[in-house]
Order: sequence, then C-alpha cells, then structure tokens
Amino acid sequence: MGGGLSVVRVCVDSPLPHLDRLFDYSVPSKLEGIVEIGTRVRVPFHGRLVGGIVCEMGRSGGFTGRISEIRSAGAVPSITEAGIDLARKVARRYGGSLWDVLRLAVPPRVASVEKRWVGRIQGGSAPDPNARERLTAAAMLARAGVRSESPFGDRTVWEAVPEPDRASLPSQAVLAPILECAASGGNAVLVVPDARAVSAVSARLQGFGLSRWTSRSGGDFAVVQAEDGPSVRYENYLAGLTGSAPIVVGTRSTAFQPVPSLGLLALWVDGHTAFQDPRTPHPHARTVAAIRTEAERSRLMLGAWAPSVEAQALVEHGWAEWAPADRVAIRATVPAVTVLTAEKREEEGPGGWHWMPGAAWRVLGEGLREGAVFVLVPRAGYVTSLACTACGQWARCLACEGPLALKGRGVPPSCLDCGADNPDWHCPDCHSNRLSESRQGVARIAEQIRRMAPGVEVMVSSAATGIVEDGVVVGGIVVATPGALPSARGGYAAGVVIGADSGLTARAEVDTPGLLFGAAALVRSREAGGRVAVVGDLDPSVRRALETWTPGDLAREGAAERASLGLPPFGRVVKVEATQDLLRRVSGLRIGQAELASHAEVAVVPSRGGSLVFLCGRRIAQEVVDGLRALQKDVSAAGEGEIRLRVDGPLEASG
Repeated sequence: MGGGLSVVRVCVDSPLPHLDRLFDYSVPSKLEGIVEIGTRVRVPFHGRLVGGIVCEMGRSGGFTGRISEIRSAGAVPSITEAGIDLARKVARRYGGSLWDVLRLAVPPRVASVEKRWVGRIQGGSAPDPNARERLTAAAMLARAGVRSESPFGDRTVWEAVPEPDRASLPSQAVLAPILECAASGGNAVLVVPDARAVSAVSARLQGFGLSRWTSRSGGDFAVVQAEDGPSVRYENYLAGLTGSAPIVVGTRSTAFQPVPSLGLLALWVDGHTAFQDPRTPHPHARTVAAIRTEAERSRLMLGAWAPSVEAQALVEHGWAEWAPADRVAIRATVPAVTVLTAEKREEEGPGGWHWMPGAAWRVLGEGLREGAVFVLVPRAGYVTSLACTACGQWARCLACEGPLALKGRGVPPSCLDCGADNPDWHCPDCHSNRLSESRQGVARIAEQIRRMAPGVEVMVSSAATGIVEDGVVVGGIVVATPGALPSARGGYAAGVVIGADSGLTARAEVDTPGLLFGAAALVRSREAGGRVAVVGDLDPSVRRALETWTPGDLAREGAAERASLGLPPFGRVVKVEATQDLLRRVSGLRIGQAELASHAEVAVVPSRGGSLVFLCGRRIAQEVVDGLRALQKDVSAAGEGEIRLRVDGPLEASG
C-alpha cells in the first residue's frame, strides 16, 4: 500500500451491536514486528482502554490524519487468520458479534506463558525426531483393538459399540483415525463433552506410549480444558496452534482450536448438552465443527453410542455419510436391555409400582453376585417433589405457592422458589397434613438402597456429593445421576435406570436416549451376563431401539418426524426479545417480498410477552438472521433500545 504509517484493523471488546466492526489503529515503533494478525492488544476506545484482537493488517498509505495507537500487545498471536475467518462465519450463523465468538474461541491470555513461548521459539527448539515413529506405533495399536475397519469417509456420522474395557467412550475406535491422521503428518482435534472423557482419552493415549504436552518437555498431544487452570490451558492451546503437539484433545471450545493443517476434527457424543455454549451467541460445537471442516476442507467424525437427530439430519441432507455399527459386533458387545413398562409392572401387582419394581431389584441382586451394579436416578438432591398423601395434590408453599421439597432426613419441607420452611403445612383442598415423596433424589434413593441391601457398599456419584472417578468401582452398588455415572473396572454386571419416563434431563426428548444407551454401554455384554432394566413408560420407538440396540433407527425415525413438521434441525428457531414497539418493527421486517411475521416460510410460535419466536425454513433462515442482526445494529446505533437475539435455541412455546 506504499509508504506510511503501519495500521492494523482491530476487533474490540464492546457489547454494543453497532460497534461490531473493525477499527483502525496505528502500530507504534516499539511494537513493529510483534503485532500480527491474531495478536491480542490493548487499545483506547471511547475514552478507556479495552482489549481487542488484530484481524487485518496494512499501511495507511498517504493518510495524514491522527489514528490512535495500540498501547500494548501480546508477545505471540493467539489465533490464526483461519480462526478469525471461522469466528466470522459462526458469528453470522448465530446472529452474534465477532468479539463474542472470539472470546469463546481463544482462552484467556497469560503473559508469563507468552514470554516463555517466545524464549522457546528463540531457543530454536527442534521437533522430536522420534515423534512420527511413536505416532505410527500408537496408530497400529489403536487399530489392532478395533473390531473391524471403520468405513469413515470425509464426513461421517458414526454409531459406536462398547469396547471390552466398558469405558465411558470407545477410546480405541475414536483414536484410531486420529492417530493415523497425526502419523501421516496432519493435525487432529478431538472434542469431548467433559473432563471425565478428557481423562479417559489422555489415559488411552499414554497407554499407547504417547506423552501429554508440557512446556518443559514437549509431548505428542495437548489437552485444552478449563479444569487445568489458565496457564496450563493457554500453554497447551499454543502448542496446538503452532503444531508443537499434532493432536489436541479438549472440551467444547476446542472445536475452535486453530492448528497448522487440520486433517481430522472429531466430536464424541455430539448430542451432549455440554456442547451448547451457555454464553452469547450460544454456538453449538457440532455446528462450529461443520462450518470449520467445510472451510478448511478437512475430515469430520461425529461419533456416539446413539447418534443425535441433528447428526442424522446431516446425513439426510447428503452432507455426511452414515457409518452403522456392525450387527455381529453389537450382538457380541452389548448387554440385554429390558424396559419395564406399565403393563409389565402391572403383572407384578402392587410391588411393581414401587420406584424399584421387583423385576428390577432381581436384576441388581443377580448382578451383585458377579460384580458391581448401578442405579441411575434422574434427579439430584433428597426429595424434589412432595404431594398430599390423602388427595394427591402437589404440595405448595403456604407463602408463595412454589413447589415443596425435602433437603434431608428430619427437616421440614421447604420451598424450592422462595426457600421458606413449611413445618405446619396442610393441604388447602382436603386439609390433610400428611406428605408423600413423589420425586426422590439420588441421596434419598441411596439411603433406601442401603436399607434394602444391608452389608453392601453403596457409593453415591453426583455433582453435589462428588463424582466418582472412572475405574475406581470394583464392586457394590453405585447410585448416580445422569452424567455422573462412572465406569466400573471390567464393566458393570448389571444396571437399573429408574424414572426414565420422567425425563433424565430438562431436554428429555433430545437427551434421554443418548443417556440410556451411554449407561447401558458401561454394562458387560449379554454373553457375559450383563443386564439392564429401565423403569418407565418410554416412547415405543425408544423402547424398541433400546431392547434391540438399534440407535440408528431411532435417529432416523426422529429425523423423519421432525422433517415432516419442519422442526429443528430441518427448520431454525430465532427468538427475539424486545419492547412491544421494537417487536412490531421486527414483525414488519421485510424478508424478500413479505414481512417476517407473515412470510410463507416462517411460522410465529406462541411465546411469552416481551418476545417473539420464529420457526424459519432453512432456505431463508440465514436471510432472516442477517435481517434481524442489521435491525439490531440500527436500533443500537440510534439509541432506541435493545433487541436480543437467540438463534437455534430450544423451541419453547407457551399458549
């Protein structure tokens, strides 16, 4: 651009939609050669210093006006140009700002780590000449442990089967293509839902003779997760960014992890709720991965015990291939699963309607003779719902009419909404003061199981009581909440899931099948006597899929049903919150030749006051999001109020 002042374009940290653009800053001489695309900087902005990331570089040419200077800069870039491009695409997809996406993609900067990193670069640390041999040997070990050659294509939705160690994920099958990618000179990224899965993968990689990356000794794979603290997390992030570690394993944000040459990006159990970011603009790791692999022309693998409907939709659209589990492998590896429906419980008489029916208790008793067993409970806490014993009405707080619960043995019922104790509660309908425990939590269930099985060790695993680590359990009974069930050494001999029909999560229709298959995968094979009893009236398609172990059929049925109704993922949900005046402007937004609220490809879903929910056909969904984002910026610039967008959130309707 000719001579002149060095100028960069910076994305600054601002919550205002109309400031979602790049701003020009000059580079002082002391920072020449340091500031690059992806460098984090501190810049003056509207009278204060704010953070930012350099997104473009150039020179001002003959411009003679005053341009504010960058005040300080990081020692090394924190993101690549491809990473910034990905953040732009994700921001547009979700109707958010570039800065909001960048702060999700890049871990917090640690200056001391960057100083060490500069010293490492200046020291000319050479790559390990034995790394390729180790990776090749590890890939051979992993592939040898996989039952059959996996027909993985460029974009694959994969139905997994349990491995002999009955771990929380089939780490050998997951890691085989990742190790093969790294051994051939590419970079691979594996995204898993939680720290438990990270630990399982790390342990397996170390079992293959590979080492975890550290700043002192280097290594073969990096781990990027918040649990390790800011310094370790940032060091491992930089190791992946520079290619110092050819494999990166981490949780949700690792879907953004920049690497020099992405060969394979894999997500394990993509339907897990942990992959939906709770922060604005709420991107889902699966969507980030799909956008990224398409832009970088890399391979994508979505694996799960029970593939999600969203993953199946990618297959239906022809964007990805389906890799089903081999039926021979299924018969050899999965446990026998029985769903105790209302009809089966009725056959047992009154005992069949206990929270632990006799048939389920027999499964546990027989399993205890062979090893450890588990009871999966849908709710944490002690007793989460109470009802009047005489008339069955839900027990409500006398002060605010909120639901009553018990926090422990020997304490009065208290309100879940206002927290008030209700020691003198009485039913307003029949005046009885007797209460029944309608919904029992994991602590109460464990208390009763200890009385039902005296002398047997009972372990509780939940967020409140502490999560038991994988591989620790060798015997006894484990009572756990969803997401806290540990794997047992050698696999559980049996398992019981209670209250399955009450929903194991808040998004029960999406998550329950995956949780059920995930729990059953921890139990020994049918051939080894493994049995699982599921208590509850499940949807017939879910029951059939569990008992025949056909999760792929369930995903296809769910996808077909949603496609026929235009529901997500075959339609996209856009929620708008604003004042009534602004909502009228939203409704009148022109999309093509029609107003948004009356568009033929848009349905207005009944919602609470102060919000509008639109269900959009996929063909025009991005046009709707772009139009709403532009309106949001205009309203913000004019100071007329605030419009809040939530794209691809849960479809919540109210009459």
